[in-house]
Amino acid sequence: MSKVMASKFDRYLVLERNPAYRPVVAEDKVGGYSAEDVNRLLLDAEQIFDAQLRKVEERARSLRVTLATRERELADLANLADQRSNAAEAELTARASQLEEQAGALAKLEAELKAGAAALARQKDESALEQQQQAGVIADLEQTLCDMRASRSWRLTRPLRWLARGRGRG
Repeated sequence: MSKVMASKFDRYLVLERNPAYRPVVAEDKVGGYSAEDVNRLLLDAEQIFDAQLRKVEERARSLRVTLATRERELADLANLADQRSNAAEAELTARASQLEEQAGALAKLEAELKAGAAALARQKDESALEQQQQAGVIADLEQTLCDMRASRSWRLTRPLRWLARGRGRG
């Protein structure tokens, strides 16, 4: 009757692709296993355990190196993000300052424009008033001229003005 030798270290074999340990098949002896068989099994188990431990330690070292690399990359990215954030904040502050300056200049120009429009409106009103006054003066002068030409004295002196014009030409 044959018996497959199994141990508590068999669970470590799952991680190993080509395990160094292969279960040993031994004949069941009446008196049990020999010391040599037990020692061989213990030595095999120790070798398997050491191999698995080296693999785990190597994987842990590899993971630590990867972790350190990723942490450096993360720190670099965080620094870059801080730099970009600071640059963007400085640019926003500068643009906000420019915008405030431009808003102030715009308000000043709008005030000047309103003042200019008010001055133009006053000048227009003054010009319209002056035009009305001059139209009134012109109408008065035309009326005076019509009255003068319609007067008796103007009509009586007409032949004299005609003679006076004729001598002046000749």
